[in-house]
Amino acid sequence: MASKDRLVIIEKRKARARNLRIFIAFFAITALTLLLITTILRKNQPAPRFQFIQPGRIVRTVEATALIVRDEVVLLAQDAGQWKPLAAEGVRVSANDRVAMVIRPGMESTITELENCEQQIAQIQLELIEQGSAPAAQAVYEEVNGEIAGIVRLLRKDAAGGILGNNRQYASSLELLIEARESRLQEIDFKDARLDQLASQRDYLSSILGENAGAVFATAPGIVSYRTDGMETRLDASAVESMTPETLASLLTESSGFVPVGTTVSAGSPVARISNGLIQYLVFYAQNAEPDWFEVGGRHTVSVVSEGIDIEECYVSSVSQSRDGVLVALYTDRQVARLFDRRVADCSITLPARTVEGLQVPVEALVEEAGETSIFLNESGFARRAAVKVLDRDRTRAIIEPKGEDPYKVEVSSIVIVNPESVVEGDKVG
Repeated sequence: MASKDRLVIIEKRKARARNLRIFIAFFAITALTLLLITTILRKNQPAPRFQFIQPGRIVRTVEATALIVRDEVVLLAQDAGQWKPLAAEGVRVSANDRVAMVIRPGMESTITELENCEQQIAQIQLELIEQGSAPAAQAVYEEVNGEIAGIVRLLRKDAAGGILGNNRQYASSLELLIEARESRLQEIDFKDARLDQLASQRDYLSSILGENAGAVFATAPGIVSYRTDGMETRLDASAVESMTPETLASLLTESSGFVPVGTTVSAGSPVARISNGLIQYLVFYAQNAEPDWFEVGGRHTVSVVSEGIDIEECYVSSVSQSRDGVLVALYTDRQVARLFDRRVADCSITLPARTVEGLQVPVEALVEEAGETSIFLNESGFARRAAVKVLDRDRTRAIIEPKGEDPYKVEVSSIVIVNPESVVEGDKVG
């Protein structure tokens, strides 16, 4: 063989060896890269999260705007003039109690002097509270301020969502709380000579005004308010019985809320109103609702959105179907004083007839494939799939029950894997 041919063969062998080394190196690098990627993915894969299955239920609700009806009496002024309350807003009075006085003309300077005296009393009380000299008054302030903070939070939440329709109700609630706080502070002995002197002066000025004023007496026992809306004489229990959806809609549109009585009144004009404070009706029209959702005598819970309160003991007084919904009247003896200055309220009413009970799991624990629903359980440290039937669900929870014959029991205290995407069936999970 010629030397030239041998050189060609040697070069080919070297080329094959070089290509083989390159292939082996490339394969090794690829394998190492895949190994690293797999390791990183496994480390970054979320660990299974567990939760015990517990009994639960989902209660459906219906949203509606309710008209609040009470048996109320309006007290009228017998004389014209400037008036002053003699009972705190929202307190209970007895029949024949003096609740206000209408001061005859010519006593303006005495009224101004009395108002200045009351303002000085409030300033000194606040000063003593800030100094820590009145623990009982401090407790009253903290209690009322907590309620005020709750209303302010609701106001801010509505403002952030562009909801301004409840502002008048919020303002009225704040005024009531502040007036109640001032009334309770008057009953506390601050043990301060300045306050004692001002209190004596206030009582003296009040007595002078009382001698030159016409009294307004309560004609019935109940809760007193110096805010009216002009609908008191038209709305009572008998009006609830005869109400129609059209009447309700008209009243809701007409209602502009309770407004304070002006500083001066004329003879025959309203000064105050009194409610028996024993019971109130909430009348609403539930759109697209069914009559069997409300049974006469049935109990419901009403959440009043603007107040942030739940009224648990509400009973159905009447229910009637009309057009594409039902007209419902509920009565309750709860939170009467809290809603005393409300004629209209946005409410969320529970529907016990649509309550679903069963086993509760988080919605994210459900695995839905090909029209079937299942969950993953932690069975003896391994992920096992179990078929279930979803009875109901909301945004966060699902009510389920076992489906068919499954070797893995779905029951109370079973351990469900909350994030099923983190496992496959048979994985060791603990």
